[in-house]
Amino acid sequence: FYTSIVYIFSGTIALYTNNVSMLHVAALMPFVLWSVISYLQKTSLKSFLIASLCVSLQIVSGHPQITYLTLVLSILLIATFPKISIKNKLKYSFSLLAFSAGMSAIQWVPFVEFAFLSSRAGVGLSYASSEAFTPLGILRFIIPNVVGDLSGFGAWAQSGSLLGYIGIMPLLVSLLP
Repeated sequence: FYTSIVYIFSGTIALYTNNVSMLHVAALMPFVLWSVISYLQKTSLKSFLIASLCVSLQIVSGHPQITYLTLVLSILLIATFPKISIKNKLKYSFSLLAFSAGMSAIQWVPFVEFAFLSSRAGVGLSYASSEAFTPLGILRFIIPNVVGDLSGFGAWAQSGSLLGYIGIMPLLVSLLP
């Protein structure tokens, strides 16, 4: 609950206000994660349908990158959820993804066609990983001036960029029960 509030009012969401397709998908991330956790806690048909609806809504909302990252995080949540057997974890992951993909099937054909017509099609791994976080970038995500001020050329480590900021307080809030 607390982390969802921190996320909604974070710099990440503020950064996406000029990119509507990313904002639509990023705003749904807390709902997707909440519904997956609720499904794992209750494992009822109602909680399964709510989780599938949230995932499929995120799939059809816009930007595929954030949807992909949310799905990876959801699968990690399922994989690390305590008191569920490995067989059930696989079953829950597959059924949630399959049903959500089926609910959003009307979007798959235009998405695949658009992906092949995109200027990014076939550019390779070097392009895809060009803005990836380095260990220094991850540290700057939490403590932005850890190596000095990047804006005034006062940083002793200039490589990388500041792609976001979360700070220490939201990490501490996320530890609340």
